[in-house]
Amino acid sequence: MLEGFAAVVIGIVSCIVLIGYMFSLFKPEEKLRLGLARGLALGLEFALAGEILRTIVVRSFDDVMILAAIIILRGGLSILIHWEIKHTMGCLREDCQLKDMKNKLEK
Repeated sequence: MLEGFAAVVIGIVSCIVLIGYMFSLFKPEEKLRLGLARGLALGLEFALAGEILRTIVVRSFDDVMILAAIIILRGGLSILIHWEIKHTMGCLREDCQLKDMKNKLEK
């Protein structure tokens, strides 16, 4: 059930970001990317909760190993998405643009 809710959350957020992208006349904006990342993180958290709850009904050791691998992968994705959100928010606060970041790297 939580996996289904995760799919709904990710689907709704993706549609909202797509509509925002179209209204911005197909110009990529950091705010849209950040909104998508937040939606994906929320969806992954629901999916991860579903996997954890599924461990209650697991019958064999093989199923436990598969679930452990899924939990580790989804947890890693969630951590990476949260890191990207934090990095992007910091860049938005400092008013960094892609050109500024490129100039900093070239120096």
